[in-house]
Amino acid sequence: MPLHFLQHGEYNQIESTENYEQKPILITKGYSRDHRPDLKQCVLDLVVSSDSGIPLFMRTADGNESDKAVFGEILTEVKKQIKLDSIMVCDSALYSQENLKLISNLKW
Repeated sequence: MPLHFLQHGEYNQIESTENYEQKPILITKGYSRDHRPDLKQCVLDLVVSSDSGIPLFMRTADGNESDKAVFGEILTEVKKQIKLDSIMVCDSALYSQENLKLISNLKW
């Protein structure tokens, strides 16, 4: 079951990414479930097992990333890395035409 966690607070932004092999996440203002639009945040996407809540997959993302935009990509990546005969259970963020195309070969 994928979970989309938000962390927020005051952070200094890294201006240059020239020394990084991969782009660091942006700690920035985004949708705040805590109704705190004044705080910057980052996102932690976490996939856990339904029977025991054991973490199976994790990724970090920019604070303003929409889970609807990446849900299908996350499930596809999980399935590549974890070879389990399983059924994916998702919330309404999954239901977009693009996401449904991406997961057409998965059980959900």
